[in-house]
Amino acid sequence: MTLHMLIVGVIIVSIVTSLYTGNKYKLVKGKKAKVLIRVAGILLLVGGIRYLGWSDQPDSWNVVLNGNRPGDSFYNYGMQMCVIRGARDSIVKEPEGYSVEELQQVSDEIESGNAGSSKKPNIIAVMDETFSDLTWIRDFPVSEEIIPFYNSLTENTIKGKLLVPVLGGGTGKTEFEFLTGTSMRMFNSTPYVVLGKKLDASMVEPLESQGYKTAAIHPFIPTNYNREVAYEAMGFDRFLSFDDFQGERMVRDFISDEACFDRIEEMIKDEEDPLFTFCVTMQNHSPYTKEYENSIELLEYTDSQVEQYMSLIHESDRALQKLIEDLEKSDEPTVVVFFGDHLPTLSEDFYEYVFGKTDEEMTFEENQNYYLTPFLIWANYDIEEQQDVVTSSNYLGAMTLETAGVELTKYQQYLLDLREKVPAFSGTAYYGHDGRFHEYGSGGREEENLPLDDCINYNKIFGEESRLDEFFFPEKR
Repeated sequence: MTLHMLIVGVIIVSIVTSLYTGNKYKLVKGKKAKVLIRVAGILLLVGGIRYLGWSDQPDSWNVVLNGNRPGDSFYNYGMQMCVIRGARDSIVKEPEGYSVEELQQVSDEIESGNAGSSKKPNIIAVMDETFSDLTWIRDFPVSEEIIPFYNSLTENTIKGKLLVPVLGGGTGKTEFEFLTGTSMRMFNSTPYVVLGKKLDASMVEPLESQGYKTAAIHPFIPTNYNREVAYEAMGFDRFLSFDDFQGERMVRDFISDEACFDRIEEMIKDEEDPLFTFCVTMQNHSPYTKEYENSIELLEYTDSQVEQYMSLIHESDRALQKLIEDLEKSDEPTVVVFFGDHLPTLSEDFYEYVFGKTDEEMTFEENQNYYLTPFLIWANYDIEEQQDVVTSSNYLGAMTLETAGVELTKYQQYLLDLREKVPAFSGTAYYGHDGRFHEYGSGGREEENLPLDDCINYNKIFGEESRLDEFFFPEKR
């Protein structure tokens, strides 16, 4: 039992004991005294919650909630402390300088991008669980190239490194950024969980207004990260979860990437209208202790979990190759965006081996390598090719739609314009035009553009009656 649990436990026992004795024994008889006791109890309760949730005292106890692995926090600090601190973290304050009138002026100055071509390609978005190649950080020796097909793609391909908001977990945060364009810079807790039905402004409705059918795919339990509610709020036509993949090929205990990609191909063949699919895979999910025949071996380091992880990524790369080669033979124009949600949870010793130093020895900029995953945008027709691109997951959705040539909302065009000013940014850092990562508050000129972004996204999610719908949705909405 930790100190935090003990303190909260004593408070709860005291309250329960007081309620019990107060009910059993009439300690006071006067009405005034009873009212005063109740008022004092309410003040004590509210004061205790405020003390635990909004004072600096828990910080001195090193209470830091892990939003990616909440079970760890509940285990370390107790349920009451986590609920109270979590309530605090879920509150998003109005940004400084927020003005609907100024945002209206910004909206009026932006023209929605891409008139929209008559050719509406299918759009396949795949957020692949923990997809990465850690030899990017340091070229340590392995028995076989981990993602050879991804590395070989150049024709009709845009690819590079994606700055994501999480490490080792928190998949829902990266997909929130991709689908909505809103950065996790605004949030401490997982948006899917705390926002739910407020998530109507995303990529989905603008595509549906242009004749697209839309489907979300996650071959796991539908309530995971509150996706069932979030996808409905976004307006997806269909949501395929674990029950829709019964009998499909499994890798370890999870539905394989190949099974997901085959299903997407089937849906494209069956659908007359252009199709937008967003797929969150499960094949490579931790733990990496399950029975599996590894195909990749480490040559100067011993760790079976790392070898299983790299072998799973190798299998994902093979599934990606099959998908791309199938689409190359198709007459239907199709755009694929493929990216990793975060780096895997592996041992500190292994990451120290990869980086050549401990976390404590790393510079801030070196630490940002923990938040970079591979991404690519590919089409089975001619597009402008780009290599070594650095961007962030909040931009990637708009970049994909621009590549597909569909009509963009003013908000999506704004994101593309913002990317010209701030190439990439996450909850803790931004990537500057100097090719380096910087902490917020370091004084770089890129930071000047981010307060406006906070205000725009606050209006999008919390604006209610004052929300500028013409900024976030198609004009004919």
